[in-house]
Amino acid sequence: MITSVLSTIEKLPLLDTVVKEAVGINAPRVAVTRSKDERMDVAVSAVGNTAAAFGIVPLLGMGLNKLFKGAAEGSAQKWAVASKSLGIYSAMFALLWAMPFLRNYYTAQKTGKVEFASVIGGSENKQQADVESAKKDYLKKAAIAIGLGAAGTVLATLGGKLAIKNGKELGQRAWQFVEKWGLKNGSINDFTGLRAVLFWGVPGYAGWMHASRDKHERKETLVKFAAFVFSFLVPQKLLGKSYANKFKNLLGEGVEATHKNITQKLSGEAQQTALKHWRNKNLLGLASSIVLLGTLPLLLNIYLTKKRMQKTEAPTNSTPPLPAGNLQIKPFEQWGQRPVTGQFQNVIPAKAGTR
Repeated sequence: MITSVLSTIEKLPLLDTVVKEAVGINAPRVAVTRSKDERMDVAVSAVGNTAAAFGIVPLLGMGLNKLFKGAAEGSAQKWAVASKSLGIYSAMFALLWAMPFLRNYYTAQKTGKVEFASVIGGSENKQQADVESAKKDYLKKAAIAIGLGAAGTVLATLGGKLAIKNGKELGQRAWQFVEKWGLKNGSINDFTGLRAVLFWGVPGYAGWMHASRDKHERKETLVKFAAFVFSFLVPQKLLGKSYANKFKNLLGEGVEATHKNITQKLSGEAQQTALKHWRNKNLLGLASSIVLLGTLPLLLNIYLTKKRMQKTEAPTNSTPPLPAGNLQIKPFEQWGQRPVTGQFQNVIPAKAGTR
């Protein structure tokens, strides 16, 4: 069962990203919350981002495939890959940037709260911004992001179609750039690795930063982004190096350690050993995502934000100023002092017995 699931994930790179999103990010974030309002807030954000990135965008990709169906070779095929990649990236950026503002709107609508500190259970700010005004601002910014993304997708599609129709050639340097950073064959199924970090992670966290409702949420988002970049890329590389020699000894030099290669090129005990290493490597990669991508940054944020909020709300030891208009000065006689009757008189106290 485990082998079958891992094999399916390996065949579909997009599925690897989806699993990391659902299991490594969304599930821990919804589970580890500080209040029911925060749980709702996080759930809306998680479901919205996943639906946008892996629901709406793949549907867009299917539509683009139909539009460029005839561009299967030569320069036309290159233009099709470039246009589809740019169109998908533009839509991804827009939807992920807009989603946090839609989340903010939903939370404000349901709870009347527009500050992150109050959403997670902190004290309300007495000078809190007007809720209705904030809701309008959230919708405005979401609409702008979606509008810009839609415009980018339309321009990329029209530009590609016109270039193909007029027989334009895509320059060699431009094609090399598309090969490096674009989607393979312009398909969303190739959305993994560094491409996912740049065109899925970056706009997602940039949107969360832009939509942050106070300094506490902004700082928590920075911690989550750092954890995202590290855990999405580093553990896989470390695991790859750790298992490289084991697979090399079994499969030979230059053979990728995939489930397909192991089952086709090996048999008997060698195959079973290689499959064991392959399962362990993939399970450790998934486990590291759950811990480093989801749970650890959440616990760290809960601790750090609690400390910051306690420091902000702690009473100061300084003496408060006297209220204006209530300052009373007692006559000199009440303090046992004589009034000054001449210039510099009695500035230096008289010695005892000399009066």
